[in-house]
Amino acid sequence: MNYAAYSDGGFDPSSNNNGGSAGGFGSESNKPRWATQFISPVTIKMIKDATFENGPDAAFFTHGIELSYVRFVGMLRAIEEQETHRLLTVEDGTGSIQVRLWNREREGGDEYGEELKDEEEDDQDNVETELKLLQYVDIVATVKDFNQKAQVQVQNVNVITDFNIIPYHLLNVAKNYLTNKHGAIMTTTNTTTTAGESLFVGNDGTGSTAGVTGGTTTDRVIGCIREQSKSMPDGVPVNFIASTLELAIDDVQTAVAELHQEGLIFSTDDDDMYLPL
Repeated sequence: MNYAAYSDGGFDPSSNNNGGSAGGFGSESNKPRWATQFISPVTIKMIKDATFENGPDAAFFTHGIELSYVRFVGMLRAIEEQETHRLLTVEDGTGSIQVRLWNREREGGDEYGEELKDEEEDDQDNVETELKLLQYVDIVATVKDFNQKAQVQVQNVNVITDFNIIPYHLLNVAKNYLTNKHGAIMTTTNTTTTAGESLFVGNDGTGSTAGVTGGTTTDRVIGCIREQSKSMPDGVPVNFIASTLELAIDDVQTAVAELHQEGLIFSTDDDDMYLPL
């Protein structure tokens, strides 16, 4: 499993693309709002503690971090079937929350659902449909305002089969919280990991450093997509990745398919262009 691909949840506190306001989520005056939104790794308590700020482009904030897109992990405690959607109750040890997952085929819906479903529809292609109680899930969602109350709309949900992802996510939440509060505390350029020293367990039972050192084709591809997406908000083309990394197109497509299946990237309007989750 490529754990490095989960690092920062799509949020890079040190990136110049983040703008200048709290938590790196601020919007510069010369950038559209979508260009400065990132996926923030959070706990459910952080979502429930969020407060709504009025004004243009109003959003929810928790500990100075804007909650536009969020990523959290937890256990499915309840699944309530509706005509147009499912309500999932997820619990992560810090609290529980009910989130909405639109069905792939739906008609009608409440007033709020009608407003959002066209916006959400294109993001549901990769959503895992075979969900069961007591499964651990990895969820990427948007936090929407509904009468100044936070309502969580699922963009992508994957069943967790490698449980190393759970502690990794919680460590990532802590890292980004501290980075937001105190400034950058660590970068990958000044840290090293030697074989056998990784916190996470590899498939062979040893400490796995694959994905930290970035030696595999998959690691290089996800790294390229993350780096180039800063200047390519519409998606990074497969041909460009192959040219940049000097790899065969077939190898890049294989790596992209693996990353897409793991829920680490998504295709944009063009099936050959990808952005990181």
